[in-house]
Formats: sequence, structure tokens, C-alpha cells
Amino acid sequence: IPYGLDFNKYGVSSPDAPSRLRSEYGLEGKYLALACCRLSQEKGLEYLLRAIPRVGRVNKDFRLVMVGSGPHEAVLRKLCQGLGLEDVAQFVGWRNDVMDWMAAADLVVHPSLAECWPQVLAEALAFTKPIIITRVGSAPEIIGNNERGRLVPPRDSEAIADAIIELMNDRELGRS
Repeated sequence: IPYGLDFNKYGVSSPDAPSRLRSEYGLEGKYLALACCRLSQEKGLEYLLRAIPRVGRVNKDFRLVMVGSGPHEAVLRKLCQGLGLEDVAQFVGWRNDVMDWMAAADLVVHPSLAECWPQVLAEALAFTKPIIITRVGSAPEIIGNNERGRLVPPRDSEAIADAIIELMNDRELGRS
């Protein structure tokens, strides 16, 4: 039985919230990818971070914001530092304004290694955001044959980079 979703419950706190967040975090004019999850090992964020240097070479205006907190945060911050991503990736912690961040994003990335029902997938689709997600849990059923986003294999930084670059370079494809 498919999940029932009420997309009307997903909305921003105020009409100016997305632009306010972009301004507050210095993201005006940037291509913003959002990762929104608990910062734990099974979310696969290290594979996303390893994809970012290649993406940054293609577009200097690319930025990644990670919303969430968790036990793997120190490891991810250290990896960020080791990859030289301090100016590209931002950790903003656990937030009450996740829907505002979703609205502000150009793209949502969820590189999870294990998942049953990825809530962030529903949120991205509710905000009509292009999403890149691993082939875990219900994601393949919801995304279809790359019709409603991009499916990538788990633990594959190159595939994540390819998908980000594809959607970043073809914004019309992302919107469709």
C-alpha cells in the first residue's frame, strides 16, 4: 500500500524566508545543494562530501548546506577540512526551519546507505526540488526510472558528482 502524503502541509514559515536564509548565510547567487538528515554514518554524507571537489571545479558558485546534527558530525567536519571545503560546505545544525531551507535550495541530495522511507524525498518533491538519492528503501519506487529525480548507487561519490553536475548544468531538466 503506497504511503499517503498531504503535500499541502509542506510550506515556508514566511514568503521571504528562503531569501532571508540565503542572505544570512552568504548564499545569494549560489547554486545551493541541501543535505537534510541526522549526521550519522548510515546517511552516507562522506560520499557526498567526496563528490564536492569535482563539482566545485565545474561551478565555483556551488555550495552545500547540511542541516542536522548527530554522532558523525565531528568526522564529517574533519573530512570537510581535509578536502578543503570550508568555503563550500556549511553545517547549520539542527533547525526548526527545515522547510524554509528546502524552499531555498536548488537541489536536494540524500546519499543514504540504508533507509526505509526517506522523508526528505517527500519534502523535496513537495517543494518540486530536484533530488539525488541512493537506491535504498522506497526511493527507487518513488523516483521511477530517473523520472522524478536521480538515483545513484550507495557509496558512489563519482555518481553523486555526475548527477549534481548534470542537474546543475541543466536547470530545466531539474525543474521537470
